Amino acid sequence: MTFRREPPLMTHDLTSPSRIPTSSPDSCTASSPRRSLRDDERGLSTVEYIIILVLIAVIAITAWKQFGEAVEFHVRDSTTQVNNLGL
Repeated sequence: MTFRREPPLMTHDLTSPSRIPTSSPDSCTASSPRRSLRDDERGLSTVEYIIILVLIAVIAITAWKQFGEAVEFHVRDSTTQVNNLGL
């Protein structure tokens, strides 16, 4: 008697009935050569999170640079005003 080991269900795949593995011998597993890389969605969420993280970092760096330029402008303006007082 042989036992067939079912692949584990992914929590994000449970909402889509077409992604739930079946027990038929024709079902494609992650190691099956018939499954193309285009259909393999493992790791997509990681890539999406990295893209979002990079976008947030770019926005944060841009905002920080603009904030620094605004502070520098106000400090120079204040310095010029103090110097023009003639004290």
